[in-house]
Parts: sequence; structure tokens; C-alpha cells
Amino acid sequence: GGMSTWNSTEYSDAMRGSCYSQLKCTDCHNPHQAIGHKWSSTPEKDDARCIQCHQQYASDESQAAHSHHQPGSEGSRCMNCHMPRINEGLQDVVRTHTIFSPTNADMIHANQPNACNQCHTDKSIDWTIGYLEKWFDSKFDDMKLQNEYTNRTQSAALGWLQSENHSVRLVAADALLRTKSEWDKDTTIQDALINALDDPYLLNRQFARRGFEGMLGVPLQDHGY
Repeated sequence: GGMSTWNSTEYSDAMRGSCYSQLKCTDCHNPHQAIGHKWSSTPEKDDARCIQCHQQYASDESQAAHSHHQPGSEGSRCMNCHMPRINEGLQDVVRTHTIFSPTNADMIHANQPNACNQCHTDKSIDWTIGYLEKWFDSKFDDMKLQNEYTNRTQSAALGWLQSENHSVRLVAADALLRTKSEWDKDTTIQDALINALDDPYLLNRQFARRGFEGMLGVPLQDHGY
């Protein structure tokens, strides 16, 4: 979709989004305060920053009509849809600073991680496209989708996990482990995630290990990994 896949590109990525015509870095970040390992601002404060300019979404009713999710839910949070976690960070997969629409056709067409399936990891790309078309009247090129998706009815996140692009595999493993995706009864996802521990790309193996340890509460080194 034109965004970077690695961290430390926040300014150049922000310049690619339309919101940076009004935003400054210091609107969200205090330059005199270290952020630390985790983002400390609350989702409510994050949403309030966006609403400063987008006053039409100040009420719960308008937020629900716009996001099609319950106010206060993960699906209603501005950053989850418009700044999804697709950047390789030092310790975690972090949010892109390109503020863009989840209907971004380039990202959907390229079979790259999209905001919807990072939460709805059990759903297919056709499920996602159906709602994007219904809710936002989005249009997608069926020929491009056919060329990029070998199976449009399987979990989109599983497809990312099997991608030839190491950055896509990294984001896929992060999304599946972060959401503790245990819905797949035939263990397809679990097997694919375990295979991520043997990913040919070193950083992907490190992130997969961290994800498993965080989800299971078990140091894998204790078990010979």
C-alpha cells in the first residue's frame, strides 16, 4: 500500500497520509518524555486526538455509524483501522504512521496485511471485501484479487503466514499470536504458527518466539528452543 514495513520511518510515512497536513509529531508524542517499551496513552485519549479534527465523529452514534462497531470496542478505535500494526519494530510489530483508509485498494489487491483481518483473523479476504463494499461502497479489481490470492475463502491471515514476503509473514504471526487465535479446529493455523519458529528470516523467528512466550507464558528456551 506504499507504507514502509520497518520502524524508524515515522516522519516519512506520516507525510504519505492526508492527516499530516494538520498533525504534528508533538500532537501525539511528548519529545521530553520517553515512551518506553509500551505505548502509554489510553485508547480514549488516542481517539480524542483524531476527533479534534474529525468532530463529525464526536458522538457514540456517529462513531458507530462510521466504524460499524460498538463504541469503545477494538473495532471502533481510530488507530486500529487507520494505523494498523504493520511496521517491524525493535521489540514488537508497531503501528504504521501513514494514516490511511482500511479500504486501501493497493493493500487489498497485493494480499498484504489489512486492518480488518488483523483482528478478524479467522475471516477470508472475500468476507472482508464484502463488508468494505457494503459499508463504504469500495470497489476492488477481481482480476487482481484472483492473481494474488490462491484461496479467497480461507483465513486471510493464514495466507499472509504462507507469503513469500518475510515482512508479511512477520505481521501475520504477530496478529495471530496477539489475538490468541485458537479458532482453527483442524490445527492448520497452529501448525503454521509453529513453523514460524523455523522461518528462514532470523527476525521472524525471534518475533515468533516472543509471541509464543507472551501467549503461553512459557520460556521456549526451557524446552530446548
